[in-house]
Amino acid sequence: MDEFKNLKQFYDGHFCYVARAGTRPIGFLTALPDYFQVLHRMNGKILPFGWYKFLRYRKKIDCVRAFTQMVVHDYQKKGVNHAMYLELYRDAVKMGIKSVEASCVDEKNYESRLSIEKSGGNQYRTYRTYRYNF
Repeated sequence: MDEFKNLKQFYDGHFCYVARAGTRPIGFLTALPDYFQVLHRMNGKILPFGWYKFLRYRKKIDCVRAFTQMVVHDYQKKGVNHAMYLELYRDAVKMGIKSVEASCVDEKNYESRLSIEKSGGNQYRTYRTYRYNF
């Protein structure tokens, strides 16, 4: 819940999708504008002009990051992921967004990766997490 409160300040009312089967929610997809583009311009500094750069460049964000997605087990492999990513892409195009990034999809999550690729996406980068055991 605390994480949601932290992200809520960046949420502008767009890019949140809930898939339903009748009245039952069966999946969701949430994306946010890519504020890393703005933070990069700020160079890690708020003062003296970072706040101005934030206000100026947040209107020029041209990428959306899909950071969480889930489909209940009964509806997996039935195109629900594909439909939600397709809706995200269509809405992004309407708003002038040039790209959608789903960087939080694990490389071993083949179903989610396949649904993104079927929606027209391609893998261009792989993030890995390593664990060191003492």
